[in-house]
Amino acid sequence: MFRITKRDGRPVRTVLTTGIPGIGMTVCVGKFCLDWAQLCANKDLQFVIKLSFHDLWCLRNSNSQHMSMMEVIQYYHPECKGMKYLEEEDCKFLIIMDSFDCYLAPLDWENTSVINDSSTPAHLDALIVNVIRGTVFRNGCLWILGRQAAVSQIPSRFMDVITEIQGFRTAQTRK
Repeated sequence: MFRITKRDGRPVRTVLTTGIPGIGMTVCVGKFCLDWAQLCANKDLQFVIKLSFHDLWCLRNSNSQHMSMMEVIQYYHPECKGMKYLEEEDCKFLIIMDSFDCYLAPLDWENTSVINDSSTPAHLDALIVNVIRGTVFRNGCLWILGRQAAVSQIPSRFMDVITEIQGFRTAQTRK
């Protein structure tokens, strides 16, 4: 998904995947991560970081402090503590943000202040908007998954590729 280029020749940065609940989007993410970890696919990626919008929603509601995006990543992935590679221009990584429909706060795409680095503390809503805008982790790729009704609030100008998981026919599942 991230090896193709856009019509203007630039590489794809943001992929949005939709599907109905229970169709297998989270399973798809798990398979992607497993294949990467076992060096079966996507070997060009140095890091794959998975964040669940459900977890981010829980963090938003339990933590009134401002955090940086790196602190959010380190909160869910303590093994990333002290990691500075993600800001380097030659670092190829993917952030997977699953279950967009679980993040129930309305995001303000027009008025949220711009954040330009992963170490600036801000409200979680502002961090998410800036990751999707591409101002935080601008060198990384982003894969967002969620129901069509929920992800339709994300302005199309921030999406490079839109895919849909439709499920399997009975004949495909018997192989």
